[in-house]
Amino acid sequence: MNTLRLALLLAAIMTMTGCATMSEEECLTSDWRTVGYEDGLMGKSGTAIGTYRKACAKAGVQPDFDAYQAGRSEGLEEFCRPQNGYRLGERGAAYHGVCPAHAEPSFMIAYEDGRTLYELRSDVNRLQSELASTEREIDSIEQSIEVETLNMISEGLTAQERLHILSQTKQLAERKGELEDRLEYLAEELGASRERLDDYQQMQASN
Repeated sequence: MNTLRLALLLAAIMTMTGCATMSEEECLTSDWRTVGYEDGLMGKSGTAIGTYRKACAKAGVQPDFDAYQAGRSEGLEEFCRPQNGYRLGERGAAYHGVCPAHAEPSFMIAYEDGRTLYELRSDVNRLQSELASTEREIDSIEQSIEVETLNMISEGLTAQERLHILSQTKQLAERKGELEDRLEYLAEELGASRERLDDYQQMQASN
């Protein structure tokens, strides 16, 4: 099979809703072996034909189960190659246990390798996002402290009002201190997470 076509079909896994539906015209004209092959190529569960059966009943069409299963088996032979398992894991897609026994061990080894890379990248992205969010909150608090400081020295305020502003400013400063501690922790975790990702990618490149 053309590599580009296979890659595009595998990419479709990420956007599949899990519900296979067919129009009346498709039910009447479909080659069930081809339908099964395409489903196998995308790693769909064999239960998809049940949905076809329900959809096509309205058109008075009964799917050819044997032809579908034969086609799906052929498609799974393409899908269950190690390189496809790796791509599936790298994208964070779920594997639904569809590969035949002879192909599943090597597929799963590659899938787990890809999945590990996905999780390491996700961890880096999560920490980067949290660190940026924490920095934004610190900036916001600093601006609020500046505003409250100016308010406190404004003319016409009562002593009680000044005490209230002072209390608010103190709370903001305490929150800022907590966030700065959190920021330091996140920076350390991000550095360690990036190092783990780099080490894993280097290990993969050397294999």
